[in-house]
Amino acid sequence: MIALDDQNPKHRQFSRLAIAQRDIGEAQGALQLISEHQAAEGSGLFERLVSAAVVAYARPFIATRQYSGIPRKFHRFDNRSYQTFHDELIAFRNKFVAHCDASEVKTQIMPKGTQFRRADGAVFTVARHGTSVSTRWFRAAGLRPFDELCSFQLERLGEDINALSHQLFPPKA
Repeated sequence: MIALDDQNPKHRQFSRLAIAQRDIGEAQGALQLISEHQAAEGSGLFERLVSAAVVAYARPFIATRQYSGIPRKFHRFDNRSYQTFHDELIAFRNKFVAHCDASEVKTQIMPKGTQFRRADGAVFTVARHGTSVSTRWFRAAGLRPFDELCSFQLERLGEDINALSHQLFPPKA
């Protein structure tokens, strides 16, 4: 094992790329679990795994005081659909998953006695005051594009990591 020097800018860059690769791999892993467990759109398992995938995917792109994030080139895509989906994932993370944007998430009070009719005609009555929180949900149709975006990012990251590792640590003959 070779220890990385946090004071060396190239070593820090290598570390950021490796961590980004791990994070985006984790996002893809969460998406695979949705399929493996046949989690239905809107189910608790689906929502939790999507949230985990969104947070893991977005983590490398969110700068903090101690971490500047990965290079801007990983935020940009020649493929317009990848660019749109990437931008939407980051916005979804910021507004609905990691934070709660009050202009996007609506709360209502359900007074005691409110009645609901289910599709099969059954009527339910609210027994005590409650709340209803409405938000935007991730659709199952987005799982495949999300997985493809992760694969694309992992390929790009792998290429840069490989090139940088050979530059920093040339193979011995």
